Amino acid sequence: MAVGKTVICGLRRLPHWLYSRYMFEVQRSPTLPHRLDRLIEGRFLEHTGATGFADDYMRKYLPADLVDSGTLRVIRAEHFRADFHNAFSSFIDVERIPDGDFFKIRNRTRASSPLAREMIRSHLPRIYESCPYWAEVEARFYQ
Repeated sequence: MAVGKTVICGLRRLPHWLYSRYMFEVQRSPTLPHRLDRLIEGRFLEHTGATGFADDYMRKYLPADLVDSGTLRVIRAEHFRADFHNAFSSFIDVERIPDGDFFKIRNRTRASSPLAREMIRSHLPRIYESCPYWAEVEARFYQ
């Protein structure tokens, strides 16, 4: 870890991240048996055929020691502009960035799965229960 250094990391709410990751993997490896029921436990099939788990990704990118370090600045996807300004204002003149630049979407997938969205929506308590670390980190930054 970068001891004593400021770390800036993006963060999304679990249901949005899980849906996005699932759709990414479905598009990346359409011949694999992607099952919606895996989503109920925060899991999805990786392109390698291995099962991915949301909490593993959260632990990898935002480990507990980093979260507790006091040097972490989080940019929440839903509050991107304000969080970006807070995270970077001590490093760059963020006021020089035109407001319109914060609302350009450059990497939007065209694939969609209403069934996957519904699976996630209808099982939210179970998904958060299955991903306790993600739930903890999310609660901390989405107070």
